[in-house]
Amino acid sequence: MSTTTAGELLRIMKVRLACEDEGITDPPSAVKEVTRALVHKLSQLESAEEIKIDVLLSQPLVARYVRAATGEALAELSTDQDT
Repeated sequence: MSTTTAGELLRIMKVRLACEDEGITDPPSAVKEVTRALVHKLSQLESAEEIKIDVLLSQPLVARYVRAATGEALAELSTDQDT
């Protein structure tokens, strides 16, 4: 499990979302929806808030973004969202 701040993750996910919106990357629509929702949720948090990133090395591969203080899951991305 890795950790980062809401502000840093927001910065990264905004770049990812911009790449998706501009057609630089073209993930499945389900992934785009999760990315957009995560950006929205992160923008509402204090930038210093700690976010846990839990990557499950399973089939499908899963990444969960969780608020460390509350345990609230902000988003979950899965390689199963390919369609």
